[in-house]
Amino acid sequence: MTYLWQEEKRKPFWRIQTDEKGIYNKLKRRKSTTLAVWGLNTNLCVFTMEFYSPKEAKTSLGRITGRKVNKDAENDEFYA
Repeated sequence: MTYLWQEEKRKPFWRIQTDEKGIYNKLKRRKSTTLAVWGLNTNLCVFTMEFYSPKEAKTSLGRITGRKVNKDAENDEFYA
């Protein structure tokens, strides 16, 4: 599963968390991402990205994962 959330409201900084090797490899190749967290005993990594709108972030998550993107209204995050 892959999650995307905004670090702080009205700021362009977003984090994307995944436990899938294929998505990790896609994010690692991008120049616009930075690895922020690497799980040692688990298959988890978190990257930072910059998007200037939630719509742009949602579209990008869909392109990265190749899946339909849903929104969790309670936590204010996207997942695919």
